[in-house]
Amino acid sequence: MSNVLFRRVVLEMTLKPFQKLDDESITQTCRRIWSNWDRLLERAEEVLVLLWVGDGSEILQWQGDFFAPIPHADRIGFCNYDKPGAFPPDNRHYRINRSRPFMEDPPKIAFEDLRRIIARLRSTARDATGGNILVGATIDPGPEFVENDWRFDKHPEILTPDGPTRMPHMMHFITHQCTLQPDGETYAGFPDGLNTPTPFGTFLGRQFAAAQRDFGYDYIWFSNGFAYTHFPWTFCGEVFDENGFDAEKAKSEMREAKKFWNDFWAECPDAEVQVRGTNFSVGMDIAANGVSHVDIAAVGRLRRPPCNPPWGSHSLGLEMTSFLSRISKSPSDDLLFRFYLNDPWFASTPWYDYYNREAFDIYVPMSASRLNESGGVDVPTDLALLTIDTEKGELLRDQSTDTLPHFLYAAEHRADAAGPLVWVYPFDEYDAVLKETPEHLDAVFAHDWFACSMVSSGLPLNTVCSSDCFTTLAKAGKLPDSIFVAPVPFAGGDLSGALLDSVRNGGKVMLYGPLDGADRELIDALGVTLAEPLEGDFRIDNRLVMDEFAHPPVKPSGGSAMMASIGMNGGVASAETVSPSDRKLRHRSLTSGGGLRAVCDGTDDGVLVLAEQEAQRRVYAVERSMSEWNGGKLAWIRGSNCFDVSRSSGEPQFDPAWTMLLPYDWPRRIVARMGFDIIQDRLDETTKPANVFVKRRDGAWFFLGHKPDTSVRFRVRTSDGAPCYTEAETPIVDGYAGETFGKTFHNEVRAFVKMSDGVVQAKKLATPVGCRWHGAYSNLTNATITIYPNPSALDDGTLSLTEIIKGDDAVPYEVDRA
Repeated sequence: MSNVLFRRVVLEMTLKPFQKLDDESITQTCRRIWSNWDRLLERAEEVLVLLWVGDGSEILQWQGDFFAPIPHADRIGFCNYDKPGAFPPDNRHYRINRSRPFMEDPPKIAFEDLRRIIARLRSTARDATGGNILVGATIDPGPEFVENDWRFDKHPEILTPDGPTRMPHMMHFITHQCTLQPDGETYAGFPDGLNTPTPFGTFLGRQFAAAQRDFGYDYIWFSNGFAYTHFPWTFCGEVFDENGFDAEKAKSEMREAKKFWNDFWAECPDAEVQVRGTNFSVGMDIAANGVSHVDIAAVGRLRRPPCNPPWGSHSLGLEMTSFLSRISKSPSDDLLFRFYLNDPWFASTPWYDYYNREAFDIYVPMSASRLNESGGVDVPTDLALLTIDTEKGELLRDQSTDTLPHFLYAAEHRADAAGPLVWVYPFDEYDAVLKETPEHLDAVFAHDWFACSMVSSGLPLNTVCSSDCFTTLAKAGKLPDSIFVAPVPFAGGDLSGALLDSVRNGGKVMLYGPLDGADRELIDALGVTLAEPLEGDFRIDNRLVMDEFAHPPVKPSGGSAMMASIGMNGGVASAETVSPSDRKLRHRSLTSGGGLRAVCDGTDDGVLVLAEQEAQRRVYAVERSMSEWNGGKLAWIRGSNCFDVSRSSGEPQFDPAWTMLLPYDWPRRIVARMGFDIIQDRLDETTKPANVFVKRRDGAWFFLGHKPDTSVRFRVRTSDGAPCYTEAETPIVDGYAGETFGKTFHNEVRAFVKMSDGVVQAKKLATPVGCRWHGAYSNLTNATITIYPNPSALDDGTLSLTEIIKGDDAVPYEVDRA
């Protein structure tokens, strides 16, 4: 095992731990940082400290006086609450969490103290680790971190124009597109005064160049969508709203973003910039806000794409689709996983309260991988911890002791091969839509939101492949034996043909999304034609084998106590429960890329889901296979995003399951027909499914994930049979493997069995000298067992099977090296 597990480890922190500012106290605080995380740091090639001094005000307001006080994060709660327009006044969450000092008489920190702290971090790091560190600065567009007269009183022009009006539920962000007006003040980067209107990129670039020189910063981190969009937390944006998609606004947003980056680099050409991005996927960014990830990576000189949105406790589907879309194509194979350890600005310690010491949001994003053009996979290489100090400035050794084993284990078991499902992501095609055919922005929006809901409903997507990489691998005959999940390709590119060729060669592909604009060959292969589009409510004839429920869905009797406790809306929609036979699917053209159009003979055996509205029918899902396809299968599901559009909500508010049918489980049930079957047993359709993911490592399969509701049980059957979870007793019922996992699960599987019923015990044993893995399987009855050893054991002929079976009969076996 290599001693190095991460290329970079980033320890993020505020200045709150520095509660005494004499040299000895600063030194002791720095030493505490290194000793808390020493086991992690010794596994890293490079160590960084990202300082959350405040919100970047120490850069923007730096005037050259080292003894002036720094506006820094010395409070708990939402700062600037009393500034008009900073927060929506009727939002209870902001109101009850307005800021208070984090301690009695917080220390006053001057710019000279910041310089001393950075210098001492470096010197103590050399003593502790034997190497140098990089120190980063942050800039955040939100108002919540620091009490700030400069932003709200002196320079309100840097705030997003009419932000509270357009996004009435959101706090007021600054925008990278603004121009600062003259204020007669001198700044470190403007010693002769800010005397002319100055683009924000120019101002920030020159001020950061001065901060680098004066304080010793090595890089800057653009937080919370800064330099991407000024609405980073909302699914509506500048381009998409209740009325549709504005192609002209998309062009101006791209133009303004590139201008900011060019202005910034003109002032500090040697800086390193790292980015957080928004809360959403590449396609969502493109469709809602005209964000070109291609342009920003190029003009921003980014080596690393934005990290995962670090709050998977909220929605693993959104986190994973965002992360996978971002890493599907990037300038390098340096990929950052960021974990939400502490929240130093609010009365929250996520590791203890959001996660309750559950590690699913470590194992799931760390299971992400992307196929590369050699046929291997790239995996997360870097780890950032947001943050290592609590809201009270505590540096908790117990917290590092809790989490370190999970970080190290997840890193040691990163994927080395594609998972059983691979998401084919059209990274370049989506960017081309933004720039060349913006009339298709609605399809891009529809694709990514439906993919998010598929993953949230238990579809195990944690391997991604860009469309151009897929095409390259297909031509070279290097595609893995996986099921490929892809949005319907736009006509005219190479992807559609490559997908069809893979099916003809025995591959399995499930497509989703509208067929408008698809290649005729693909539409013909699906056996459908396109009629007039329909939207609205549809009765559904669902011929899939669905999840099992204890009873029909009913309206929950109460809301979320957790959300209510922090001042958020904890209630549920007011609509009353509808009889199961009366529930319909509501398809909205605006959010779903147009209406339902596919038609074919409703008695066709390949039709899986049929939608009916009055006397008209539309095919919603279909599966095709032909003898000349060598066992290949092609499936398609139309997909609907079942939510209304409202700027009053940051994220979609989905139709309630007790009034409407929701299609998000259906893709998982289509994939079951292709040989990877996951059935979830739930109380009813309002019960959140388990988030299940599968990665491959050293030949083994790892089933991992999270149960938002621990009452859920899922059963798995693959083309090899039922997985036997190592160090567990796996109940086999009708050929499916059951489980008894808790909130977090991460279980190795090296054997699958085909048998009707029983309980199989899989035990990992002490490994003899010279061996790689040693295990035993018990209670097999009339079973066929498929074992997945380390591939090297097959290559070097060291695989050994010991037969302890009733009688003297040898167990017949064969080796499949495919």
